[in-house]
Amino acid sequence: MYYDVLGDAGQPTAALRASGPPHILVTAPGEASRTIPLEETSPGHYEAHIPAGQGGLYRIVSGSSELILPEAGFYREAEEMKPQAVNTALLSEISRVTGGRIHPSMDQLLNDRGSLVRERKALWPYWLILALVLNLLEVALRKGFSSAQYRGCGNVRRFHGAGSQHEKACLKSRCANLAPAAVSLTFR
Repeated sequence: MYYDVLGDAGQPTAALRASGPPHILVTAPGEASRTIPLEETSPGHYEAHIPAGQGGLYRIVSGSSELILPEAGFYREAEEMKPQAVNTALLSEISRVTGGRIHPSMDQLLNDRGSLVRERKALWPYWLILALVLNLLEVALRKGFSSAQYRGCGNVRRFHGAGSQHEKACLKSRCANLAPAAVSLTFR
């Protein structure tokens, strides 16, 4: 970082030298602010060397209220973000192990022989059929289309014969249970 300090006539100011050695305040990423002195390298020309060991944003301001300097900042990029040379030996080893290619031709890129192709299949028709079958099964069970309702009458048929009075009475009592009950509503 360097500053050129000149007076009105283009000459270095004596006021800067009279107020003591100039300094700047540097804020580094992840560190507390520190004061760095400006060194006069030639008349009216001051420099400061700022160690920037880590990546991030550095902010530089004047270290004293008498010395008015413009604020400055710079960003040091992290090493892994800088452009790197291509490691061809490593890439060829990776491609050999995984079955890939280095610098493939256009024909090799467009060749789909031996490539894995995934196909998506919609599952919603199967879920719909399952829901309809379960719905019909539930309706059948609710309406009494199962043989469980007439289980007791089978014993009557076995002991008294088909079409006996006991079988008719049993069926009549079962059917009476299925008939809707009379509902009486009173309005006032």
